[in-house]
Amino acid sequence: MSTQNISPQSSQQKYLHLHALTLFTLSLILTILIIPASRSHSYLSLCINLSRLSQLIALSEIYQAYARLIKSSIPIQIAQNLGRCFVIFCAVSQADAFSHFRHIAVWMLLFAWGLGDVIRYAFYVFKGSKVAEMLRFNGFIVLYPLGMISEVLCVINAWWYHERMAFWMKLFMVIVTVAYPTLYMYMLKQRAKRNKRMKPEAR
Repeated sequence: MSTQNISPQSSQQKYLHLHALTLFTLSLILTILIIPASRSHSYLSLCINLSRLSQLIALSEIYQAYARLIKSSIPIQIAQNLGRCFVIFCAVSQADAFSHFRHIAVWMLLFAWGLGDVIRYAFYVFKGSKVAEMLRFNGFIVLYPLGMISEVLCVINAWWYHERMAFWMKLFMVIVTVAYPTLYMYMLKQRAKRNKRMKPEAR
């Protein structure tokens, strides 16, 4: 019986593809369910739990950056993933979503995260797709600010109703003023590099 050796690079590629496919699927389900969640507390609660599961899985991207499995810096992955986990696990609770204003803030947050992640992971799942690439380098222009505003609104709401977490909420707001513009500028630079690379191909 013969055995086939699997190269480390092949194993890594399969792992990264499975990771992207898992988060693409969860994000797609979230994006579909978030539509009726605008008027349903039960759907919104389900979407919150789906988002929490996705964020737990996405934490592995910090290790992926450390191990150089993906082209991303460790500080960016830490800021993005831990920041999201703080918002969805600490600032957003099931009860917080049940007042009208907080329901809207959480809905906006999950919509921006869900659709943004569908676009993000579709780029890796459907490699070579021009549509996926176009959405990847343009969708964030609107979705990122929407997500940022929603995160800030959720944290302010949590700060208002949970005084014991005031220190962490203040710390988050301080980090936001530095991390969000830095991440947004980084993505704009990546978009500019991509557009510059595409120009010769269009000639």
